[in-house]
Amino acid sequence: NADKIGQWVDKPVALGHLMLYNTPESLSETLPYFDAETRLCITADARIDNREELTQKLDLPKNSARVKPDSWFILSAYQKWGENCTQYLRGDFAFAIWDQHNQRLFCARDQIGIKPLFYYFKDGLFAFATEMKGILALESSNKSLNEKWIVDYLANVKPDRTSSFYQYIHRL
Repeated sequence: NADKIGQWVDKPVALGHLMLYNTPESLSETLPYFDAETRLCITADARIDNREELTQKLDLPKNSARVKPDSWFILSAYQKWGENCTQYLRGDFAFAIWDQHNQRLFCARDQIGIKPLFYYFKDGLFAFATEMKGILALESSNKSLNEKWIVDYLANVKPDRTSSFYQYIHRL
């Protein structure tokens, strides 16, 4: 069960979030978060471990490391370093940032892959979630099985790490 549910819609884009409180900072977090000044919207499943370091590198107020949510650090890093922001983030994370001005979506996950990020793209629908069941819950998603993946799995052949049990659901 979610502790908090949020959504942000700016047709044709919609971001949603089911919040589970897992850090003290997440208690005050609202996701998706839209920054009207930068016109960036973020949703994230994240725990950023190098908050003190990022506070210095991003020249943020000193108390930020104690009070700001993880998504705020990710968005600040994205504003400074763009798509290279993941090189500066340490921790478990999967996130998506919608750049309203440039009409562009950027999705990323931690380098080790602790937080998964699944995505679906078919017939003009792109959806993503940190759990596959988030995509399967969409009525409009095609739930065709990926027969090659299933055969490889049953034959004890290591399946492609970017594919899944479903033909149109992939892993980032």
